[in-house]
Amino acid sequence: ETIAREAKEIVIGVDCAAKTGSTNDWTVYQAWASVGRYAYLLAERRGRWDSPEQIAQAREMFQEWRAFNRPTSFRIEDTSNGIALKNITSAASGTITLAASSPSST
Repeated sequence: ETIAREAKEIVIGVDCAAKTGSTNDWTVYQAWASVGRYAYLLAERRGRWDSPEQIAQAREMFQEWRAFNRPTSFRIEDTSNGIALKNITSAASGTITLAASSPSST
């Protein structure tokens, strides 16, 4: 909590998986805070959720960290379900700042 209160901004990173099977990738949400030149992982949620649950998780996480009265934004991976989450979330609420984030190639 102390770090969140000192943070200049809180950024929520999102990597959405497309399928919910037990062998499929996880959907992951991470809340990060920047304080000075350091970045701190505040929280992480992960699960194998369908699209409606991904949207619910995004809203819950946004509300949780917005309570610290810091600029809060999402960085959503610009692939598959991430595109759908970005479109649905931005249409539903003008209070969430969204930015697409392309996956890095390895």
